[in-house]
Amino acid sequence: MNDAHELSHSLRLRLRVIWRDVKKKENFECLSHLIFDALGLDFEVTMRSAVGIAWYYKYKEVLNAGP
Repeated sequence: MNDAHELSHSLRLRLRVIWRDVKKKENFECLSHLIFDALGLDFEVTMRSAVGIAWYYKYKEVLNAGP
């Protein structure tokens, strides 16, 4: 197996385990946090970055619009 295929297989297995745990607990609110954890990403940092990028582009759009 090549590295990309192994990584894809590993992620699918981890997501399956997460989904099983979420269904067992019936706690769908934590699903996004669990997926980010499985992918090795920090949920809060990623969301803050996404919001920051969105605000940047919105601000840039407002500046370009002029008075």
